[in-house]
Amino acid sequence: MKKLILISLFVTGNFFAQSNPGNQSIELPDFVITGVQSVNIPFIEKNQPKMITVLSKEFFTPKFNPEDFSPTDISNPLKDEITLYNEKPRTSGILKLGAGLETLPVGSLNMGWNFDNGFINANLFGYNENEYVENAGENVSGGKISSEFFVNTQSSFLPGSRISADIGFDQNTFKFFASTSPQLERRIRNLSANIGFENKYYDLFNFGLNINPIKSELENESYDETLLNLNGFLTLKFRSFGIQLDARYISQSSNLSSFSHEGSFISAKPFIYFSPTNSILLKVGVNYNKADTTDSFSPYAFMKISFTNELELIADYSPRMEYLSYAQIVGSNQYLGFGEYFHLNEIDADINIALKYEFETYFGFSGGINLKKADNYLVFQDTDYNGIFEMGGINDASIFTGFISAMFNPGPMGRFYGELKFSKAETGGGLKLPYHPNLSLNATYGNNIAGFLGLSVGYELKTGMYGDLIGLDEIPAYHNFYTELDFNITKQFSIVAEFNNLLNRENYSFYNYQKKPFDVIGSIIYTW
Repeated sequence: MKKLILISLFVTGNFFAQSNPGNQSIELPDFVITGVQSVNIPFIEKNQPKMITVLSKEFFTPKFNPEDFSPTDISNPLKDEITLYNEKPRTSGILKLGAGLETLPVGSLNMGWNFDNGFINANLFGYNENEYVENAGENVSGGKISSEFFVNTQSSFLPGSRISADIGFDQNTFKFFASTSPQLERRIRNLSANIGFENKYYDLFNFGLNINPIKSELENESYDETLLNLNGFLTLKFRSFGIQLDARYISQSSNLSSFSHEGSFISAKPFIYFSPTNSILLKVGVNYNKADTTDSFSPYAFMKISFTNELELIADYSPRMEYLSYAQIVGSNQYLGFGEYFHLNEIDADINIALKYEFETYFGFSGGINLKKADNYLVFQDTDYNGIFEMGGINDASIFTGFISAMFNPGPMGRFYGELKFSKAETGGGLKLPYHPNLSLNATYGNNIAGFLGLSVGYELKTGMYGDLIGLDEIPAYHNFYTELDFNITKQFSIVAEFNNLLNRENYSFYNYQKKPFDVIGSIIYTW
């Protein structure tokens, strides 16, 4: 049990290494009566998730947005928390050191402290990816300290409140190895902080506020950016209906050599919710967005029908604008050249329908569709074929996506999570939206083979993806088989062997930018 908790801390460190400190999320409306809209700026899906560490908490319970069951994420709308054990974690730290064929070194240090009304977690991480092709590879490092405190419900001041705070940093250094200037180096540095407060204890009203400043630098290009994100919600609750306001404010300050930019974004979503019966929840409201001189005003609607305790139908309609800063966009395509300080996706229509079935904590299934139409929709292209991508907006974009996902947690039989997506992304004139795969699959299975050995295996697929609008630059199908073995030597020591890209495929994240070939990483883990 100690080891399970600690490895989950390691996974959290690895995830942060891949993420812009803003914690990406996109188009995630609130689906809980007293919930709160995502407190982070909308972001774009990462290109390739890291392998889920064997027997980690993230393996048992894949993490979704805290807002329950959002079909707009076009991801599995299963509950985001499954209680497998009632034990409280007793371990206080984990140290992992490793080396591989293409990754040398890799390491992390994670520590956690629990007390009566909260916890504190801290981690450091880093890895160096070797030059598997000329000038390829990258060096990543970072760390994070996070805390959460709870006010006792018997307190005389704001009982039942939750207070959170964290600060983190990460750094990534790499070269544009597939460009006409393959030795051109980029170093990205991010520093973020987060302070949050929310209270959902009172019967009449709930409220919350989150403050999230982010400082980003592209050191070699004399670009720096500061974002201040303010997110809040206020809910008034009555017997069968209520009123809620979700609001967000973003202030951006950017500098590029001797040029500067100041901008802001405001989003407000007031809505009324009501439940005519215990099994039906309806929401009706508006989405208002304003960025500098551009604004939009659109309707918002949501419906959830619970047929049984296990089966639910969820649907929503939520046109809006999405604000993305340049540093955020670079976090999604690190080979992007400078184009504009920020980008606005104008989502003219967004219809989502999802059906979810879940039986307690043992297994769950979900499926759904999303139809989105947008103007000025963000795309990446390497139109000059020089290995440095340009960003641009495409009008009359249409994206249809369907998904099916499943999760099993039967205990002795192991654990499984899988998601299949199919998509058609093109313009009204038949142009293809770059880097939108027609078909993608992500599946992971893990089990304890014996008391001393853990095993996880996984497969990731992306196919039918193009690097240009015309459809001439087809990206080869992406196949990645991976596995991990975990040997328990003692209660404190274990050895982990990770095998990535077992087929030794030439996989590509972007046009001509090849991912790592076959790699084996061996690590020693010490817990205390």
